[in-house]
Amino acid sequence: MQGHVRAMHEVGTIYFTGNGLPRNFQMALSWWEKAAKNDYNPSLYSLGRAYREGKGVARHLRTAVEFWAKAAERGHSEAAYQLGNLFAEDGSEMRSLQDAAIWWNNAAHQGHADAQYQIATLYESGAYSHVDVEQSSEVAFQWYQKAAAQGHIASQQKLEQATLMI
Repeated sequence: MQGHVRAMHEVGTIYFTGNGLPRNFQMALSWWEKAAKNDYNPSLYSLGRAYREGKGVARHLRTAVEFWAKAAERGHSEAAYQLGNLFAEDGSEMRSLQDAAIWWNNAAHQGHADAQYQIATLYESGAYSHVDVEQSSEVAFQWYQKAAAQGHIASQQKLEQATLMI
């Protein structure tokens, strides 16, 4: 069954991108919904993205959060990272710095380099101390190292700057 679910997702992606078929957001969503009913993480993520961006459906952030949270709870690090971004976004109806930190932390622990960078900046600045992320240069340095090891350019630059200051 997993192969069939993956095929459903791929057909949806082809319709969404218009790669090989005419672009058709409604068909893409239909195929992704079929795969998502089988808890297929890539489809859950893609549906969240469609609702976040309002492609093929009306933009609806709460529905995006539902799809992304389900995918993230099942180990989809990009969904967790995007949830963090959504909750950190200025002016968002979903704004919650505490939730942003939680989801970024979730993604960072799964090895997501951009999330590791975000977590590092939180520890470096101490700006999130009101949501239990206390300032710590040592912890920030560790997260920058993890992200830099994956080729994350901004983290590599932070580490270079840190070594120049020592």
